[in-house]
Amino acid sequence: MRDFICPKCGQHLAFENSLCLSCGSPLGYNSEKGTLVIADGGPYGGPADVHRYRRCANFGIAQCNWLVDMADTDNELCASCRLTRTRPNDADTVGMTAYAVA
Repeated sequence: MRDFICPKCGQHLAFENSLCLSCGSPLGYNSEKGTLVIADGGPYGGPADVHRYRRCANFGIAQCNWLVDMADTDNELCASCRLTRTRPNDADTVGMTAYAVA
């Protein structure tokens, strides 16, 4: 398993982290760089990350931590979530819970 590092405090993190367990910084996966970056537009993500990315639309639904390039106005979903073929109906609470885990 690959180890990720918080760009702000250096804490070792897992790929699934969307929040640093040490400093509390919001994190997102930048698939272009293959790294976790600060997802709040703060200075620690680096100048290229500040205004270029937004969270995947599935962040709140399926805890997806991938980021979407702001220039990609055609897609609300990240490259990974766009591969999902079937999603439960929003009213299906059991299905939505299972979707987040799947």
